[in-house]
Amino acid sequence: MMPKAKPGPAVVNVVPGQTATIDFIIGGNYRAIYLSGTVKNATVPPSIGDIMGNIVVKRNGKPVRTHLATELDALNSLDSENLRSNVIGATGQTLGALAAPSVGGTFTGTWAVGDLVTPTVGSAVLAPGGQRALFAVTAVSSGLPTAFRVVNPGQYAVAPTSTTPVVVTSAAGTVGTGTVTPAFLVLASLNPNGLGLAGSASYGSVTPAVGDTCTFIIGIFFDDISRSSFVAAKAFAWPTKWPAPSRTNPNLRTNGDGTQQLESLQMEISVPLNGASGASTCTAHAITCTPEITDELGLLVDAAGVLQGLPGFNSATSTPFTGIIQWKRSNVPYTAAGDLPILPPKNALYQQISFFNQPGDNITKLQVVLNGDVKRFLTKDMNDQLLCKRGMNELGLDPNRFDFVADYSDDPLDALDVRIANEFTVTPTLAAALSTTKTLVQISKVYLASE
Repeated sequence: MMPKAKPGPAVVNVVPGQTATIDFIIGGNYRAIYLSGTVKNATVPPSIGDIMGNIVVKRNGKPVRTHLATELDALNSLDSENLRSNVIGATGQTLGALAAPSVGGTFTGTWAVGDLVTPTVGSAVLAPGGQRALFAVTAVSSGLPTAFRVVNPGQYAVAPTSTTPVVVTSAAGTVGTGTVTPAFLVLASLNPNGLGLAGSASYGSVTPAVGDTCTFIIGIFFDDISRSSFVAAKAFAWPTKWPAPSRTNPNLRTNGDGTQQLESLQMEISVPLNGASGASTCTAHAITCTPEITDELGLLVDAAGVLQGLPGFNSATSTPFTGIIQWKRSNVPYTAAGDLPILPPKNALYQQISFFNQPGDNITKLQVVLNGDVKRFLTKDMNDQLLCKRGMNELGLDPNRFDFVADYSDDPLDALDVRIANEFTVTPTLAAALSTTKTLVQISKVYLASE
């Protein structure tokens, strides 16, 4: 069934410093909701964080997805570069390192092939939501780097010139200082291999400039676009209405024809008072939404857990069923560098856990233990390599984020099941604790039956 996509309900109360709300129509099967946010910034280039802050999606008044717009964009980009937010109305261009940088100075210390470095920003200006360039050492001589390759071209409004790199990870464990000289060119597009192509700016690659009125378009994908097939992704869509069951769900509304439906599907979007920087002057605030839905009803499940349409389904014991991937956001405080044991809730199947760290307080490794069994114990660089091998977007990797992905298949039950666990511990290791804001942001993608 072809999904319908058309302008959705009005977004109410798009006022700086307040919370905008959307009440969606009940009855459809929601695949995605696209948000379009417009804002003008008079002091710095506008960003998506100037118009949309925290986003909360509620089913029957219960929060089931919580994340900042910037966090949503980052995690969408990890799934695919094609899911990165687009920008309309900008006058600038995005610059990136399209070729391997040359060694532009005397290096010291001990380096190894695979060491990752990123240039200091200095006088450079990152594009809104952009990342610094990331280079990997490909050759060494007497322990010093002689060649690099581009891992991430970076996204700059004003690019750095000759610059001292900052080490992100090191296989050798000991590194010194040095200078690389990248050549930054306009990013016109990105090919499927993640390599930048030179040329004039095109749709989706423009960079907002000071004074621009820009529209940022970003998608909230309920159908879990990371799945390998359309059929698999479609199975994760969010129903809001079900056929008449033999046993009603008291948390749903029962209609005259016996069908059941949600009482409400809502979204709350905080509108920053002074923009993302907290001190800028923003005007022209506007938010609209475009849902992508079908008219399909949700599935029923019997007392044995067999879904409608599968062999053995018992219609005499059927009830409405919704299996959805929820995003749970929480703050994890820390006081010092080193191991930080975390005890996540043990009530779901974990698809993914992403930690956003403070710049400089990087997570160097992560250990996941379930009932005494070490499920994952990897350094940051090895973990990122595993993500790339599994088809994640290399350009979506971030030195300030550690992504533990447990589910790579089309079956959500292949994820990390902790519902009957006695012990479940996730332990990130922090390289430093220098930030004044000593908090990790944890976003867990979990598969849960809802309603």
